[in-house]
Amino acid sequence: MMENGLPRSLNPNYIYSSWCEKSASKAIRLRYLGDEFCRLQEYELAFEYYSRSVSNSPIMSEELALAFGNRSFLLLKQGKYELCLLDVNRALNGPLPVNSKVELQKRKQSCWERLLEENAKKSRVRKV
Repeated sequence: MMENGLPRSLNPNYIYSSWCEKSASKAIRLRYLGDEFCRLQEYELAFEYYSRSVSNSPIMSEELALAFGNRSFLLLKQGKYELCLLDVNRALNGPLPVNSKVELQKRKQSCWERLLEENAKKSRVRKV
């Protein structure tokens, strides 16, 4: 089958849509699997499924924002504060319910506090 003078399999629009198709339902399923692994304290698997949810979420969707938000929880738990802040900000840029935004703002504040504590400890060690 030809489209725009190219075989369908070589048409950039067809290739992009078939290889990079975003699916809200798939993103939700992946996020729920991440939630299950998180409950089981299998944090590496949870992180993997939240990341897959991010990759499968439609751009600027609630699914994308929730996946970033959930992944930020794991990053905070692992002490990866800078990465957590990145995901929190990505989540806050998306359409989220008010209660989720409040929770993310608290997480953001917690990250900043912990980063300040770490920097203060490093400063004390250098002075000694």
